[in-house]
Amino acid sequence: MATRGIDIRQTADRILFRASLKDSTGAKVTSGTTELRVYRLEDDGTLDVLDWDSGTKDFVSSGATDDEVTMTHRQADGVDTGIWTYAITDATILAAFSLGQVYIVQVTNSGASPESQEREFQFGGVEGDQADSTTITVTVTPAATVLSTGQVSGDAIIGYQHAAQTIVFTVVDELGTAIDLSGKTVVFAAFLPATPTINSMVVDGVVSGASNNIVTIDVTSDDTENHGSFRYRLWNTTDKKILAENTYTIHEGPESEEETS
Repeated sequence: MATRGIDIRQTADRILFRASLKDSTGAKVTSGTTELRVYRLEDDGTLDVLDWDSGTKDFVSSGATDDEVTMTHRQADGVDTGIWTYAITDATILAAFSLGQVYIVQVTNSGASPESQEREFQFGGVEGDQADSTTITVTVTPAATVLSTGQVSGDAIIGYQHAAQTIVFTVVDELGTAIDLSGKTVVFAAFLPATPTINSMVVDGVVSGASNNIVTIDVTSDDTENHGSFRYRLWNTTDKKILAENTYTIHEGPESEEETS
């Protein structure tokens, strides 16, 4: 964790917010009221605020009844840490968050310096070593009526630094018929667009399914060590064919335990 800052962890059943607060002298802030607000960033740059009221539990553009919740200061073995947390576990509130949407969390304490701090995050993936792995499903469809090498496309994929994820590809032809990959070696390769011949990540795929057209890629936290905007290719290396190609964005996340220890 940084000297000052907000961390966000998304898991299957909660969103955990964690803030490290210091005053103007650098001392831990352990008292007072720490307020948490969450905003949804709209396409036009406007912000909707999360209304925590039991009758709303959704993002609103105006008229919020209760636009803040109170975070809790945490101790470790009876020692003040200056770390404040809040976990969203209410299923209705969690359902208000949309896959891929950008949000801004704001934490405010009048004794902190600065008094308020913000952090932007994107919902729909996992972040950090505390989070569960996530599964992304991609259906590979041809970009032309006649299928040939390089004329297939896959969905853009989002990942998070130091976070494992599972990517499942379903490979079909232009008619939606399964492409049989039995006996084929399939790999997932990610690379920077400026250096397409240098792979930043290579993961072996596992072919399965009744029609042998399901390819599962298990990306480990070590594979996502570097963040950035990559491109990925799903290769049938046996026949030297590209099965899918698109963008793979790995968002910057907190350091892994090895890096912070």
